[in-house]
Amino acid sequence: MKRNPQIIILFILTFLYFEFSNAIPAVSKGFSQTETSTPTFSPPTSIKVIVYRLNQDLTCPTVHTQCFHGDSTFGCVHDPYGNKEFPYSTQPITASINNDYLLNVVPQEEDANIYPQQALDAQAIASRTFAYMWTRFDHAMSNCVTIFNGQLYTPYSFEDGLAAIADEPPNVTEVPCSSTNLSLAQRKVCDAVASNYYLSEAGKGPEPINSEFSADTMRFTNAG
Repeated sequence: MKRNPQIIILFILTFLYFEFSNAIPAVSKGFSQTETSTPTFSPPTSIKVIVYRLNQDLTCPTVHTQCFHGDSTFGCVHDPYGNKEFPYSTQPITASINNDYLLNVVPQEEDANIYPQQALDAQAIASRTFAYMWTRFDHAMSNCVTIFNGQLYTPYSFEDGLAAIADEPPNVTEVPCSSTNLSLAQRKVCDAVASNYYLSEAGKGPEPINSEFSADTMRFTNAG
């Protein structure tokens, strides 16, 4: 059967238009979105996390062992040779997204002592988006990155891993970023997390996309 080339070209252009428009993520802050969007997602302030013991190279042991109250194994705390212990009595834990979870995830995923502010900003957006996406389905996150909903969360990595002076934690425990004794690296992480930005798909409401990192999906988010 003879095909009409004009129809074929029109079909291809239409297909490319929809593919291109659907692949562009929008950056959302808090609840803001386009005027035509119907708000169906409200950014949470806390998140559930199952915290496991980890190997020193940040990988997960073959046998997954959950941390328990008082545990000082790596993964349960940032520095197993320090004086910190796993502070939570139940699993999954419930952590503040801004004042606990992201402060400990961002510097573990991207070293704040090395990378510039813009890189940390991007990391915070990706980490927040990925966490938001899983809260939509009422799934607990994990600190084991080989599990499909994992990000590198270890308690005290913000306090101990980035401190300017050893054993000098932020002097405001509940809201660490309001402390007056933060190091430059800690301040960079605080600034990155403070934006509250996350990724959503343009024109499709405030729901977060599945923002897997480039190491997992070869330079693309899961949505595009």
